[in-house]
Amino acid sequence: AARAGDAELYAHALEGLAELIAQSLDDADLGERTGVPSMLRTSHHAAEAWIRAGELRRRGGDPWGAVAALSAAAERLHDSALVARLRMAAADAAGDSAAAVTIAREQLASGVGGPSGAALWMRLGLAAEAEGELAGALEAYGKALDLDPRSVPALVLRTDLLAQGDDPSKLAESMEVQA
Repeated sequence: AARAGDAELYAHALEGLAELIAQSLDDADLGERTGVPSMLRTSHHAAEAWIRAGELRRRGGDPWGAVAALSAAAERLHDSALVARLRMAAADAAGDSAAAVTIAREQLASGVGGPSGAALWMRLGLAAEAEGELAGALEAYGKALDLDPRSVPALVLRTDLLAQGDDPSKLAESMEVQA
């Protein structure tokens, strides 16, 4: 499939490979019967095949296929920030903002901090704003600033939201703290 330039077939083959590796992890005898080399029987090898398949599906204009492949990779590599970022990008491309928010929450629950955590909190804040949950958005922007006090985007988002509100004292307090 790779030599023929058939990305769809190649993605399908990679997903099949990943499934075989994953099944071999769960059943060593199956790995022997299907010929999966023991050195390939790792979660990382399975996830790598799913990641490659997901990228092929994304490039081929199949964002839902990319989401599915990357979700399978995430099941094997629970703590991979790279897989989480790829899943969020695929969910965004598929127009599934709820899935992207869920992935962001998962990453924050796993302990992502610093500027990366701040970016995730900003994503949650923007989602809360879109839902009309202004208090939740303010809280998210505040947590983003806690993780990255120099984050200009988080500061601007929070300040803009406070400026639209009806509590000028909160706006003034926020600006004084940031000054």
